[in-house]
Amino acid sequence: MAAAVWFAGDRQRSAADGSFAEIEAVQSMLVAMLDQQDGFNGFLATGAPSSMRRYERGRRALEHAIARSEATQRDPEEIEGLRRQSRAARGWQQLAAAHLEHVASGVERRPTKAEVTRLDRMVREFRVANSDLTADLDEERHAHQERAVEVTVALILLISAAFGAVGFFAFDRRARFTHERDKAHSRFTEALQLARSETEAFAVVRRYLERLVPGGNATILSRNNSANRLEARSPVEDPTLAAALDGATPESCLAIRGGRPHSRCGPSDDLIGCEICGAHGENVTCVPSLVGGEVIGSVLMAHPSRLGRDDADTLASSLAEAAPIVANLRNLAIAELRAATDALTGLPNNRAVQETLKRMAAQAGRTASPLAVVLFDLDNFKEVNDEYGHGKGDEVLAAVGDTLAATMRDGDFVGRYGGEEFLALLPATDRGGAMEGAQRMRRAIAKLDVAGINRRVTASFGVAVLPDDAGEGEQALRLADRALYTAKRNGRDRVESAEQLPRENGVPAETPA
Repeated sequence: MAAAVWFAGDRQRSAADGSFAEIEAVQSMLVAMLDQQDGFNGFLATGAPSSMRRYERGRRALEHAIARSEATQRDPEEIEGLRRQSRAARGWQQLAAAHLEHVASGVERRPTKAEVTRLDRMVREFRVANSDLTADLDEERHAHQERAVEVTVALILLISAAFGAVGFFAFDRRARFTHERDKAHSRFTEALQLARSETEAFAVVRRYLERLVPGGNATILSRNNSANRLEARSPVEDPTLAAALDGATPESCLAIRGGRPHSRCGPSDDLIGCEICGAHGENVTCVPSLVGGEVIGSVLMAHPSRLGRDDADTLASSLAEAAPIVANLRNLAIAELRAATDALTGLPNNRAVQETLKRMAAQAGRTASPLAVVLFDLDNFKEVNDEYGHGKGDEVLAAVGDTLAATMRDGDFVGRYGGEEFLALLPATDRGGAMEGAQRMRRAIAKLDVAGINRRVTASFGVAVLPDDAGEGEQALRLADRALYTAKRNGRDRVESAEQLPRENGVPAETPA
């Protein structure tokens, strides 16, 4: 804009200077012509030498002014106007010079009326031509000024349009970028709201952040306060980082320790190094997850280059948005676990037992694989409560829960069915495997040694297998219950199978024989 205004101003100034010089030259011609005429008339009237000098001075000034005008004029019409003046001036000079020659020769006579008329006519022609040329030059000067203004306006409009176009494309590009980022953020928020577990929410956070930072790699870290551990909740691809996280505590992460983002680009010169970030690449940013002022974890983002301000802010704001949702899912999972857990034994409670039986029976039916249902009951448990008190009875139940949790295979399920009764579900297990598993649990319980109780703790077991003994889970449970009471009648501390029960139409009867 400044250049355009300066250029237009310079054009206007140049046009004004040129027009002023041309007008000044033309006006100088008029002044010189009038001086020349006044000197001539004065000399004729008085014969004074001063009038003659004025005449000569005007004549020379006129010649000089005509030369100046001829040097500055370029327009054909203006050149023609200059020639009209020159012809009139030189015609007048010839007549004046002829009369002055008579005077110089000693002939004293005044100009005739005809000569005076010719002289006056030539002066009038000169003045008319001078006035016309001055008007033309003035008109040209105004035209130059108008063109200069037009050029200024055109340049300003052109530059404004150029800046507008650049601004539009820059704004449009930024607007599209912002729109796309807002859309991605909206999908991120929606996906978080739909997440059903911490694990699913962490996967959403990781995918979103890695799309946000091209080439980045996000590692989700969770703070386990009960075990004072810092645990990775997403795959760890860097073996060095995996080694650093092995046995790491929340205090190992500076972002968690300080409750604010920690970043490192290039070799670290921090006075206190981060044990976690130091094990990753050179460019890392670690942002804590804060909920109500409490740090519940962090996200370690490795990136190929330094993060821009927008990316860093979006990273922090995204985690700030995700943290409460993750915390709610965590609290919900804890609440559900507590609702499904028997507080005394630490095993799943009756509600969880019933739900798991339905789910595993349905799974066994879909996969056409066997499912063993093992129901067992502690022998003479009422006598333990009567003799040692309910407190000691609770200790026995808790010890049985610990023993069962340590005895079961991966994939097996065991829960407290009610009172001193427990239920185990062994997937993909036939009758032989079910009997062996029940014997293993029986022997483990029989080895229990509870302080303050001077009697053996034993249990009786009943086993039923899907689909050999029953077609669905509830039926298998009833048959296992009948087998359990058969074990009770046969002396306790033993395992009985529904296979030995009285049968009707080839299958065990559900009602006592």
